[in-house]
Amino acid sequence: MNNQQQVLTIDQAMAKAEESKKEKKPMVALQIYNDILNKYPHNLNALFSRGMLLEENKEYKAALKDYNTLIDLSYDVHIVYSKMGDCYSKLMDNDIAVECYIKSMQSKPDYVNTYAPAVSFMERVGRLKDAEKLVDNALKLVPKSSDLHFLKGKIYLKGKDYKRAEKHYAKAVNFGLFERSAHIVLAEYSSVKEKLGKYDEAMGLAVQAQKFASQTKDALNAHTSPLQNTKIIEQSMGWFSKKDIKGWEKADYTGKKAPVFLVGFPRSGTTLMEQILFAHHNLTVTDEVQVLPAKMVYINKVFGREIQYPQDYATITHEEIQKWRDEYFAAMQRTLPHIDHSLRIVDKNPMSFIYMGAIKRFFPESPMLMMIRDPRDVCLSCFFQTFAPNSDTVHFYDLKETATYYAKAMDLYFKFRDTMSMDILEVKYEDMIDDFENHARNIIKFIGEEWDDNVLTYYEQKNSRFIKTPSYEAVKQPVNNKAVGRWQKYEKYFKEITPILQPYLKEFGYD
Repeated sequence: MNNQQQVLTIDQAMAKAEESKKEKKPMVALQIYNDILNKYPHNLNALFSRGMLLEENKEYKAALKDYNTLIDLSYDVHIVYSKMGDCYSKLMDNDIAVECYIKSMQSKPDYVNTYAPAVSFMERVGRLKDAEKLVDNALKLVPKSSDLHFLKGKIYLKGKDYKRAEKHYAKAVNFGLFERSAHIVLAEYSSVKEKLGKYDEAMGLAVQAQKFASQTKDALNAHTSPLQNTKIIEQSMGWFSKKDIKGWEKADYTGKKAPVFLVGFPRSGTTLMEQILFAHHNLTVTDEVQVLPAKMVYINKVFGREIQYPQDYATITHEEIQKWRDEYFAAMQRTLPHIDHSLRIVDKNPMSFIYMGAIKRFFPESPMLMMIRDPRDVCLSCFFQTFAPNSDTVHFYDLKETATYYAKAMDLYFKFRDTMSMDILEVKYEDMIDDFENHARNIIKFIGEEWDDNVLTYYEQKNSRFIKTPSYEAVKQPVNNKAVGRWQKYEKYFKEITPILQPYLKEFGYD
């Protein structure tokens, strides 16, 4: 085989691997990369592609081996170091992640693409000064970079220097936004305008941000996800009467203690409660992994027979429930290998309350904390936030649609709450703010744990933990009322919204 044939053979194999990935056959692609690297262990493209594939499939340690080899071979080190930073951040090794990001930016200061994930991560783990120096150096080389001005604005926003932040966000917009990130820039720019008391401008930018967000590839794909929560809501509303769930009493199951389910409509205070519970010595939290809904989608594989939700749930046997529970905990261990699985799990996934029928079936002894907050503040906050697209957040691109989705979800919650005998504690966000210690003690007692004084200083406990949700900054501070009544600044935009939310304002005592 001459050199030209050898290169063509590798190229053809690489093309086949790419085709396999598009067909969602990652193991086929992985085998192709392995075959190439067995023959040519220093093939740079195969090493990088295999590392990327391993990272995409959450095999971070294996990916790092390939990335380290690429560093030794001096292959695009600015990109590889950035990818290593991503892996170490997923492994919760924050210090090494930051150092990798710094090396990435130092190795090629004018390559702007590596800055955004690096600065965002460094901001979240408290290395803002390091991030600022790197951005300042890059701006000297690329002074008209929209991305760099956005990052500089983000740094000023974090430092509460809102006037300077406003100038840099304006420059980011003026120098041209990329469609893939325009919604993020505009949403943060909107938040700066709000801080400066420019509420109409803030609303205008939020509307623009959501228009861009709704057209991203991920947003469009979210509509075809197997986890279509609107369908779950519709199916569940027509089922789960007291007759339907007769016989679903609590029973004895072996294995781990049943988890605590922490739920509530997004932006209702679930992340705050998550941090409070995480401070308890006997609890660990899941940070919104989709284990419960995923196990519902693939329940046929678990049982080896077809189970339709919800009508076939009555046919599930005690032995099958035990098997499903074991699968649930095994999936938690695979998905979250870094947490202490000897502790009791708090399954925090806000919209899991629409799966209360499944929770009742598989974990009938589990306590559930349902976070409640003024529906107007909830809907406004959802609309102003740029979430990763999923079957819930695709309803937040319009304020009225947000309120409509809230109403549908809460109607189902009321049905579950009033029909099924479950241990549910409704926790009002505003009450937690007004009388934190008494409510915290009541919550710990309700879930069946002994009191732990660390709960009162949750914002100081285990504070190296990386929080993925948009509330990450607020929950690292003591409880405060800054977010209470935010909707009043935008009251004139609620003329069509308030009638939709009125039944829930009344039910929860906010009218």
